[in-house]
Amino acid sequence: MNEPFIGGDLDAIAASGGKLVDTGTEVLGCGEKIKGAATDLNTEITAAMTRVMGTFGTVSTELMDSIAAGKASLEGTTWGGNSAQVATDVEIELTAAVTKLDTEARERLQAEQNAFNERAALIMAEVGDAYHTLTGEIDGRYKALGNAAQTTAANFAEADKTITIGA
Repeated sequence: MNEPFIGGDLDAIAASGGKLVDTGTEVLGCGEKIKGAATDLNTEITAAMTRVMGTFGTVSTELMDSIAAGKASLEGTTWGGNSAQVATDVEIELTAAVTKLDTEARERLQAEQNAFNERAALIMAEVGDAYHTLTGEIDGRYKALGNAAQTTAANFAEADKTITIGA
C-alpha cells in the first residue's frame, strides 16, 4: 500500500476505478439475456402450439374412428331400401366435416402463433433497442467514473512524488 501524503489508499482508488470499468462492461452483457428471453418465449409458444395441435389431431382421429365404428356397426344389420347408401354418405360427410374442422383449427392456431411471434419479436426488439441504449449509457458512465478514479489515483501519486521530492 502506498503511504501518500495527500491521504487515502491510492491502490484501492485505482482498483475501484478498474471495477467500475468492468461493471460497465458487465451491464452490456445484460442485452444478451434479453435476446435469450425472446428465444425462450418463441420456443415455449411453439411447444404449446405443438401440444394443442397434437390434441386436435388426437380428437380428430378419435372422432373419425368413432364415425367408422358407427358405420361398421350399422353394416352388420339388415338394410332396407337406400339405407346403406345413406349411412355411407353420412360417414363421408361427417369425416369430411371433421377433417375440415381439424384443418381450419390448425390453420387458425398457426396464424395466431405467427401473429404472436411477430408481436413478441417487435416488443422484444423495441425493449432490446431501449435496453441497448440504456446499457450503453450506463457502460459509458461507469467507464468515465472508473477512468476518473484511476486518473485521480495517478494524479495523487504524482502529487505525492512531488511532495516527497520537495520534503
